[in-house]
Amino acid sequence: IPEQEDEISSSPTAPYQSPPPHLCCPITKHLMTDPVLVVDEGQTYEREAILEWWRVQQEATGQTQVTSPLTGLPLASQQLAPNLVVRSQCQEWVQDELATLAAMAIS
Repeated sequence: IPEQEDEISSSPTAPYQSPPPHLCCPITKHLMTDPVLVVDEGQTYEREAILEWWRVQQEATGQTQVTSPLTGLPLASQQLAPNLVVRSQCQEWVQDELATLAAMAIS
């Protein structure tokens, strides 16, 4: 039952908490492990997800022009830059989550 699963995973006593939305890729909705900034747009995505998004678009249209997954607007460039701040935040969240789980296992 999906509604019950959402209640369980978001409860403070649940063994696993969902990552904060700002640490999740807008395409996959999963915690990012290799976050990259799309320079032309200023949005961060999981590297594999944005590259796949663009690949599928290019195959479907036969053009090199790509669009933003969030706005649908054309992007002037496909330049990516590692988002080290978000990567660090994701790693910190995982470490905190692991520490919480370890503490729960001990008690």
